Amino acid sequence: MRSMCFRLRRGVLTLAALLTAAPALAQTAQSPAFTYQGLLRDGGDIVSGTYTLRFRLYDAASGGNQVGPSLTSSNVTVTDGVFSSTLNFGADAFDGSMRWLEVSVRQPPDGYTVLSPRHPVTAAPVSSFSLAPWVSNALGVHFLDGTVGVGTDMPLMDLEVRRNIGPGSSPRLGVSGLSPQGERWTSLANTGSAVLSWNAGSNLRLGTETAPGAGFTEVAQLTDQGWLGLGTGAPGARLNILGGNELSLAGGGDFVLGIPGGVNLAMDTNEIMCRFNGGPTTLFLNQEGGNVVISGGGNGKLGVGVTAPKETLHVDGDYYGRGHLWLHAYEGDGQSGTAYIQARDDSPVSSIGMVLRTKSGEALFDAITMRGPRVFIGGTETSLAPATMYLAHADGLLPGPAFRINRTQDDGSMIYFQTLGSTRGDISVVGNTVSYNAFTGSHYAWAEPSFELKRGMLVRMTGDNLALTDEAGSEVVYGIEPTTEANDSACLGVYLGVHSETPAIGHPMLLVSAVGNSDLMVADTGAGDIEPGDLLIASDVMGCAAKDDAARFASGHVVARAGAWVRWADVRPDADGIRRACISVLLTDFERGADLAALQRENDALRQRIERLEAALEVAR
Repeated sequence: MRSMCFRLRRGVLTLAALLTAAPALAQTAQSPAFTYQGLLRDGGDIVSGTYTLRFRLYDAASGGNQVGPSLTSSNVTVTDGVFSSTLNFGADAFDGSMRWLEVSVRQPPDGYTVLSPRHPVTAAPVSSFSLAPWVSNALGVHFLDGTVGVGTDMPLMDLEVRRNIGPGSSPRLGVSGLSPQGERWTSLANTGSAVLSWNAGSNLRLGTETAPGAGFTEVAQLTDQGWLGLGTGAPGARLNILGGNELSLAGGGDFVLGIPGGVNLAMDTNEIMCRFNGGPTTLFLNQEGGNVVISGGGNGKLGVGVTAPKETLHVDGDYYGRGHLWLHAYEGDGQSGTAYIQARDDSPVSSIGMVLRTKSGEALFDAITMRGPRVFIGGTETSLAPATMYLAHADGLLPGPAFRINRTQDDGSMIYFQTLGSTRGDISVVGNTVSYNAFTGSHYAWAEPSFELKRGMLVRMTGDNLALTDEAGSEVVYGIEPTTEANDSACLGVYLGVHSETPAIGHPMLLVSAVGNSDLMVADTGAGDIEPGDLLIASDVMGCAAKDDAARFASGHVVARAGAWVRWADVRPDADGIRRACISVLLTDFERGADLAALQRENDALRQRIERLEAALEVAR
């Protein structure tokens, strides 16, 4: 049976409340104990289970001196990440100075993991330290004697938050809460302009209440994508209005532009009307915008700006319109066949492309460019590599994904990836699961030319990294070299090959497989034949992995699991006498738990090695 070692990769604790453990009466001495409530995550995931928590109080955010005793809470139950623990560092722990709380977590038999950063604790964590004119009772804490200022001693409003406005700093007033789905908040801020914000992934609801916290009636809702619904909580457009009255000359309508009862343009779900004092008035289209030429002939063709239209509708000049363009099939009754949008003229040698252009602010964007059989999405033909289709997404200009695929039929493939007509992988949907098939996740890397890297070689990080671009936060390009040390903990992955696009980093761009399926070179190091599922670690043979050897290494830095058999008796040694093979593996990355007996043997071997080195140094003197 394979043993697994749980390890807390990353914990994030969120302070939810600091509560007194005694009644909040000014005349009665109170216990300095308080309740700490937090949210525990493991690698970003909310966890549940039984943990041991250790709490220490310090006088600095890092380093510093410990204040009071270390407190340990055993068998703490964590449910959906939420836990609480009563802490008492003694009455002398809080003397008015700032304190920081350090939290450590362990799940036996593992050791403690210290969570970072420390959390600031105010000088008054319990109400026994509260100062007048604040009043604390069973109903809460309140103040009745005037205005309240945060960051100012001269508040001009009942509650005023003041702070200098600068990069990363602005006055902010917020309301937050903790739910099983995570933290939720709403805030008012001043960053030079007024800002109302709330947590991503939720909507802002506006409405009325019959009493504080009761009888809520929604009147509007603004989504996190900027869609506003009036009379609806599920807007289907940037502005979605429901619930208006039937449009008439006397009034009504879902949307009214102008003065109600005066001159206005009104709309409902299927009408547009221009009204004046309860009666009809003219709706002008291009009243003073220049010449409008519309011509019609006996052949049923309509021309705008031309007197001899060539088709059913012929426009000379730009077309400007609002709404949908509906096309019926060219052949037959229009309900079947093909509808055409064509960029052409009558010349047999013409070369005409087509561009669908959009506008954002003052900028124009070529959304789709078509030239011959090639289609460019989000770019122009002059900026593209020779591909049949090219997709570029102007991030930040519009919300939503760059590319969306909706399969409206049963389960199956969504995208095929092919080379010269041969399928190399695909993305498919099975039930509610999106499956990435035959994929390998890779890192960017570079290496010195002296290293003769071959596909399938195991490589390690050198620490001499580059950046993909000069921009801040650019993707890292790892410096690599073949592995030469057994059980190397700095392994990055398996060398895949040279990237087809080489940026200006001064070296060829390489790819190193780190996740998924791969081919990996393995060597016979005496640990036995390799079976599917065996753990693989780095070996002393350059660029090769080997079967994990628990007898040799107390803990193993696993890089992959074998996906095939290797019977070394059937493998012919290379010229250097070493048996090597290339097998399919499932790349993984974890540390095999330590075996105490193996750890003792490893320590003894290291001690003997140190003694030999010391003896050699003594002789050298």
